[in-house]
Amino acid sequence: MNMVEDRAFYAAKASVGDELLCQSQRIHVAIARSEGRIAQALELRARIFRESAPQASGKLTCQDDDIFDPWCTHLVAIDPDRDDVVGTYRILTPEAARELGCRYAEQEFWLTRLDPLRHEIVELGRACVDPAYRGGTSLMLMWTGLSRWLSGKHYTHLMGCVSVSLKDGPESVLRLYQQLIPLHDAGESFRVWPLQRLKRLEFNTQEQVEVPSLLRAYLRAGAMIMGEPCVDFELNCADFPVILPLEQLDQRFRQRFGPLAA
Repeated sequence: MNMVEDRAFYAAKASVGDELLCQSQRIHVAIARSEGRIAQALELRARIFRESAPQASGKLTCQDDDIFDPWCTHLVAIDPDRDDVVGTYRILTPEAARELGCRYAEQEFWLTRLDPLRHEIVELGRACVDPAYRGGTSLMLMWTGLSRWLSGKHYTHLMGCVSVSLKDGPESVLRLYQQLIPLHDAGESFRVWPLQRLKRLEFNTQEQVEVPSLLRAYLRAGAMIMGEPCVDFELNCADFPVILPLEQLDQRFRQRFGPLAA
């Protein structure tokens, strides 16, 4: 089997049971429709989250899963040459959240002000990309696939919790929040409140904090911050609550990333 045939063979194998949404030469983005493919996504999550929070490694198994996963749709980025998942998102629709009885974000935030939009908000979570596939293209292609999957549905907003490491201390995260909120505040109509707040501190410096790549990508796509971050002690991070109008996502990805989805 030559190289072209080899790639075609594995590409066909990777698509079996998956709902292909878009692709580049290196990555296929799909909705996982088999237990095996979802298991690959959970294994990737366990590895990435273990690396990002070594102190929690004893609590993480070979798969990262919880009560939400069976109710979620799993979007995956697949390397067709390896037939393996190299990036993933899980998607909780409002219908699934209603059947389950809650959203993931409700474990961390009071979401009362979002009630008028409860049936129109899709929740994203547990985003991760294999380090060998980072650099922007994989994530952008995943968002292109997500935009395609959501096209024609009645949803109006995406919501998620973007994790920022506490390895540099809570002061750095608080400075980041105060740095971002003037330009990216979602406003009082979308205000949520953390169940575990970071302790308020007074700063003697105006030093700028570098915005983590995933949070930066959300903000560039038009996401807004709904309130103070919540502390996740288990993973040693703080979760920023963000919301993104789907209309903005559609416009951005049609204009900037359409060629990637050939």
